Amino acid sequence: MRKFLAVVRHEYRKVVLRWAFLIGTFLFPVLAAGFGLVPALIFSMKSEVTRIAVVDPSGQILPRLKENLSADVISRQVQEAAKGSLKDVTASQQDRMK
Repeated sequence: MRKFLAVVRHEYRKVVLRWAFLIGTFLFPVLAAGFGLVPALIFSMKSEVTRIAVVDPSGQILPRLKENLSADVISRQVQEAAKGSLKDVTASQQDRMK
């Protein structure tokens, strides 16, 4: 039994004291915390409204922009997208939504 424990102790030290084991043991929790904290920090940042300027000396783009970016057109597109997403709903999913 003494020889068995001596072998176990030797093998344990041989594995545990390797650099790869030590680095993996201490580096993995740091990486896991990083993968959890970095996205949380990014999504918690508040940013200002982004403004885009369009330079159109010919005047051909402005009417199309006004037409496609009006509040009525955008709300209509949102409603159409909502209706389109409900087409693929099964009966059991409809029961759940009710």
